[in-house]
Amino acid sequence: MFIIILFSQRDIEQLKEEVTKLKESPDYQHVEMQTDEEYVEKKYEIFLKKYFSSMNSMKALNEMIEQLKDLNERNTTLESQLESQAELNKQK
Repeated sequence: MFIIILFSQRDIEQLKEEVTKLKESPDYQHVEMQTDEEYVEKKYEIFLKKYFSSMNSMKALNEMIEQLKDLNERNTTLESQLESQAELNKQK
């Protein structure tokens, strides 16, 4: 079942005026401001989560870099030891 509602141009203009008056009322402005504050708070929470997530990622990445440096140092030491051992074996 469909209900068809017809509004006259006058009805539409009256509704527009009522909406305008409501938007100008202090109650509407308070609700709008409250909604804006809630929106900002939610965006801030999202920002903080992303920030701390990126900080944790950076910390993990820095740890991996330090481990890689340590492995490179160990690798260099082992290569040097192998070269020294090869030289000793040649001399024998």
